[in-house]
Amino acid sequence: MLLVARILVWFPAILDYPLVRLLNTGAGRPLIDTIVFDFAEFYTLSGVIFLGVIWFCWSSSSDRVRSHIMMGAMSALIAGMVSRLLQHVLPSHARPLHDAALGFHLPSGIDPTALNAWNAFPSDHAAVWFGLATVIAMVRPRLGVAALAWALLSGIGRVYLGFHYPSDVLAGAGLGVAFVLLATTDPLERLGLRVCAWGERHEPLFYAGAFFLSYQIATLFDDVRQIGGSIANLLRLPSI
Repeated sequence: MLLVARILVWFPAILDYPLVRLLNTGAGRPLIDTIVFDFAEFYTLSGVIFLGVIWFCWSSSSDRVRSHIMMGAMSALIAGMVSRLLQHVLPSHARPLHDAALGFHLPSGIDPTALNAWNAFPSDHAAVWFGLATVIAMVRPRLGVAALAWALLSGIGRVYLGFHYPSDVLAGAGLGVAFVLLATTDPLERLGLRVCAWGERHEPLFYAGAFFLSYQIATLFDDVRQIGGSIANLLRLPSI
């Protein structure tokens, strides 16, 4: 999927430009723009929901399934980190709202200078959200269908806002799903079982750490990244 998305980046007239222009016809209506922005950008309507469902699945699962949940969630996080790294190192494309060739009509309330410091491919939001949705789908298939649909709507929302092209979302989704599926291999399952066994012996410490990590995943380490950016500015280092 990542390779297909990469090819689509090279030929934007095939998918990216037509779909962005189609979605962009609705831009400029304050009510619609606000609803899409809130849905696509507020973590309460994305990461928090995904992690809430994951904890719901955790509460009624066996140790083996909990191992898959834990390792899958961590793999989704790693997929997001890899995606962010690729945004910085791959020769890619500007985001739709910065692409002069596209003629993008900016939705209401969007900063025209937003996210102009790095490339758009692949989407780290899509990597984490689709990864978490895949974790849910492995444990509770019906909930998983809803979670995957929710992740797709979030990705479409970010395309509407001009933050990503469809190929960015497709690539991020592919990374997230692939990393989570790799987490089901035997070595990682055994590692997860050992961590679960340790957590049963040290429940207060385990759940305190799990709460902290869940919050960070749900918010894509936003606070941590802002703190890191502030420190990087002081030290004149590249921010993340």
